[in-house]
Amino acid sequence: MKRFVLILIILFAVSCSSDENRKIEINKIDAFAFQLDEGWELNGSAIIKNFTVVENENNFSSKLSYYINLIQPDSSIVEEADYGLIDISEAEELSEYQLNFQIELDSGFSSGNYNLLLIVLDDVNGTSDSISTSFELSVD
Repeated sequence: MKRFVLILIILFAVSCSSDENRKIEINKIDAFAFQLDEGWELNGSAIIKNFTVVENENNFSSKLSYYINLIQPDSSIVEEADYGLIDISEAEELSEYQLNFQIELDSGFSSGNYNLLLIVLDDVNGTSDSISTSFELSVD
């Protein structure tokens, strides 16, 4: 019986401390671009999981921030081509969040294969994750 109680206490302690060790994750990213009259429009989305959720009076909140860097075909980097703060406040706890982004690229961007680097930060616990994907700018 004492072992059973001890095992329950250990399991409870481990489950309570797991929130402190939580590290944000980006599980999936998609990006595509289409040509406008002048330039392109880049659209994309990413699934963010494992972020910190704070419960306060039947309200669940999270604070995330993100920025997007573009790596051009010549390997030059456009830093913070897009960025933002995400302030989530819901009546129910979210297990994931879908980040949608849209970036207008002017005619100074040439055709070619680009890489997009998305960095997301959990502003509550300070963890971050990044993911990259490629997309193409092509003249129709």
